[in-house]
Amino acid sequence: MKKLFALIMALVITAAIVCVPVLGMAESAYTANEEASVDAYNALLYNYSNIKAFSTAEEAAEKVSEVKYSFPDEYAGAFIDNSGKLVVCVTGEAGKFIANSKALLENDKVEYKYVDYSHNQLMDAMQTVEKLMAIDDELGAQIVGAYTRYTDNVVIVQITDLNENITNRLQEQFIESDGTEVKQPMVRYEKGDYLIPEVSNEAGDRVAIEVSTAYGDEWAGYSVGFRARKYINGAYVEGFVTAAHGVETRISNDVEDGYGGLGILTPKVGEVVSHSMGGVCDASFIKNHGSHTVTNEISGSSPKLSYWLYGYYSVPENATIYKTGYSGGNKSGTVTSTNYSFSYQSYPNTVFSDFYKSNYSSSSGDSGGLVYYRTSTDTYIAGIHSGANNESTAACKAGNILSTLSLTLSGLE
Repeated sequence: MKKLFALIMALVITAAIVCVPVLGMAESAYTANEEASVDAYNALLYNYSNIKAFSTAEEAAEKVSEVKYSFPDEYAGAFIDNSGKLVVCVTGEAGKFIANSKALLENDKVEYKYVDYSHNQLMDAMQTVEKLMAIDDELGAQIVGAYTRYTDNVVIVQITDLNENITNRLQEQFIESDGTEVKQPMVRYEKGDYLIPEVSNEAGDRVAIEVSTAYGDEWAGYSVGFRARKYINGAYVEGFVTAAHGVETRISNDVEDGYGGLGILTPKVGEVVSHSMGGVCDASFIKNHGSHTVTNEISGSSPKLSYWLYGYYSVPENATIYKTGYSGGNKSGTVTSTNYSFSYQSYPNTVFSDFYKSNYSSSSGDSGGLVYYRTSTDTYIAGIHSGANNESTAACKAGNILSTLSLTLSGLE
């Protein structure tokens, strides 16, 4: 980890990309390639962030909520290939960009792939789709999600009724301003379903939060995400992060340990002091009550969470990702997109964006559970679990949680 930090501070850049391992390739070789690629990917993001404006790693960690990214037009995303190596996509006159990247990376295993559309163009298309999703009309109601696939240089729009009338109306939004067709389809379409929030109404979840419903105050079960702290009234208060859906607009909700059964009097562990549900965030910050604390140890596993520069880790497309939840336990999957927009079935006009899209398995009660990346030596926070459907799962990114709720990480090693 110290070696990685030294590389980053020297602006050694790399990147990451993962799929199905090459047939006959040793799993250990693939894993080693992926780990190096994910390190490289985080160094790549670091290079396009404002973190270099902070004088020390400690300052970067303290001001993690202020981290922003700005990507050049030549950059078109990155992914892990089926040998575990990083592929950086580029577009336009990218010769200078590639030369600079190679000089910074000093890694001849990173590959570069020319594509038609830049990251910025793909994100413009995503914003167009998100605006349509937020409109309460026939077309908007058909769109349940959208996500980037850097591997294919496309945005994929998920609609409930995959028919030519709907796709033609959507495609009109992506015609060039002069009326010409795009170079190749920037946007593709597939049948999709709404995501379901995975809050449990059964006893025994990790924490139980008193939530407001149409029928009065009730209890809902969530999983614990990660430890954090918030500056309130001149001092830091310790707490932890979990999901926000179901909490509605009320704060100071009671939070109990959940082990006695929902609605049964159990020790109060904290209270909801801030939350956000919509846009890039689906998370609540729970202020600790009394002696309660979160250890940053993963349930059912030995490693504690590690500290990476400003705290959290970013996981690239096709890399392995892990989830732990009280109901569904510890599971792994693959990141199928690093830019996922969607709506929950219970909140059809609330659009969420910039989430991880993955395929790890989950269960009711896993909402808020930790999503992380691990290497042979370290385990890093990536985000928290949000919801799922039959095809995929969604996870809210740690960076967006910290920024939206003005939090910093706490208790990492």
